[in-house]
Amino acid sequence: MRRALPLLMLLTLLPAAAWSQALSPGPLARDHAQLDDDDQCGKCHQPGAGVVNALCLDCHRVLAERVRAGTGYHGRALKGRPCAECHKDHLGRDAALTRWPGGRPENFPHGRTGFHLIGAHQDAGCRDCHTAARIADADARALEGTYLGLPTTCVGCHGAEDPHQGTLRDQPCSGCHGQEAWRPAAGFDHAKTEFPLRGKHAEVECGECHEGTVFAQSKRTCEACHADPHPKKTGFAPTCATCHAPTGWERITWPRAQHRSFPLTFGHDVADCARCHGDDGNRAPTPACGGCHDDPHRGSLGARCQRCHDTQDWRRVRQNAVDHDRFAFPLRGRHTDVACEACHPKGKLKPIPHARCLDCHRDPHGGEVGTTCEDCHVVAGFRPSTWPTAKHTGFPLEGAHAATPCAACHRPQAAAGGSDWRFARGKTACVDCHTDAHQGQFGPRPCADCHRPASWRPAAGFDHAAAWPLEGAHAEVACAHCHPDGRYADTPGACAACHGAPHLGQFEATPPPKACADCHTPASWTGTFDHAPVWPLEGAHAQAECAACHRPVTLADGRQTTQWRLGFDDCGRCHASPHRGDR
Repeated sequence: MRRALPLLMLLTLLPAAAWSQALSPGPLARDHAQLDDDDQCGKCHQPGAGVVNALCLDCHRVLAERVRAGTGYHGRALKGRPCAECHKDHLGRDAALTRWPGGRPENFPHGRTGFHLIGAHQDAGCRDCHTAARIADADARALEGTYLGLPTTCVGCHGAEDPHQGTLRDQPCSGCHGQEAWRPAAGFDHAKTEFPLRGKHAEVECGECHEGTVFAQSKRTCEACHADPHPKKTGFAPTCATCHAPTGWERITWPRAQHRSFPLTFGHDVADCARCHGDDGNRAPTPACGGCHDDPHRGSLGARCQRCHDTQDWRRVRQNAVDHDRFAFPLRGRHTDVACEACHPKGKLKPIPHARCLDCHRDPHGGEVGTTCEDCHVVAGFRPSTWPTAKHTGFPLEGAHAATPCAACHRPQAAAGGSDWRFARGKTACVDCHTDAHQGQFGPRPCADCHRPASWRPAAGFDHAAAWPLEGAHAEVACAHCHPDGRYADTPGACAACHGAPHLGQFEATPPPKACADCHTPASWTGTFDHAPVWPLEGAHAQAECAACHRPVTLADGRQTTQWRLGFDDCGRCHASPHRGDR
């Protein structure tokens, strides 16, 4: 306190200017030099509070507006921090008022302003952008060397350099361009425009369609960019897209259904338009067939090809398209179904031999029956033959033979591939054609002795009476009943050979022996046996049934039969004596 008192007494004796210099920490910077007076300290300082931000903003009104609006570095990043942290004064007239990080503006963290330096902006110097010419606000522009008021939009800085000349003023630059480089416009998507790039258009450089850098209102029609290569005489549609697609000029998309002047059907339905219209598409072919196709008939049938042919198949000729009756060979029967090229190879129409069938057809009979095919065949069909059976003199066709097809006897020869029909002559015996059903039982005896051409069965020519007369029930028995397995020769005639021995030899073992015919006849099995010589049937015996006396018996070997020869003639063998008890 003793030291402070003489200093205070000294200050009171100094002039006012000297007194303020004695209290000040140092001279103010040149921009604040007008405040370097003790009466002006209150402009920045507040007793007990030091430098107050509000006092700074009273003078720096342009900055105050940005702080209140919360824009720019001061409005976004400071948030009430003391101005004196970055802006130091009282360091002398030549001292800078702004304390930069690292001592250089280039080290300032620009992202805190809300505008990050990305891409090419990182390489720009501070004063490349922060110039008075780029500041729109007049008050900010008046501040010498200020960094305030610079716009953040692309147009704000580059508007004077707009290569699009304002044609895209309603579109943000960032929609197409990035900050790395102006070209290429990596963010531009042509698919979102009114003209998406498809096919070959995707390979075209921008400048080929857009003159300079003016893109809005560009041409969108094919005709605006491409010259029409087709002369008017072709009559093609005025709109290129009717026939062509962006995928390639050569690919034609013309709907062939609209080819009304000349319908493209069947063989004409080709995808390669150049086949008819040429490589440049300028050929206008005539609708006549001869305009595109060579005439294989060399004009012999005129120029109206469609009378015989259609577009479905050139080789197929319309049936009845040509009136063959006008020519020397009218088409009849099977000839109407024959393809034209079968007779007219390679379109050759005349002269064609046709006087004989053999001019076109191979003789399947090898000349065996002459060359006049019409004697046996007609155009309605090669089979059946029309040879009259009455002319079959070598072997008269009678009965079933008259209904037999020729091929049943005259078969194709295997040596000729089964296609040659030869007629073996001189063979008239039945066995030449028919297999012997009797397997040689009758030796050389001719078939005609028993069979007739009318039918194989029955054997109408066979006389059974000469061999074994068929009488009574035998006349009604089927042949196979006595002749099993087709065996006829040497068939035994004895009754037992067919009927066996139902009496088990009773009439052969005891005298007098009797044959079957002694009791039975072919008319009936019940027979005609005469009972009188053996035991006369009189009185009640005449009414008795046979079985009452002739009962079934079983032999020692187990066989059963009816006992006909009883071997007795006394009553007691059949009747019990009613008098036995009286004796």
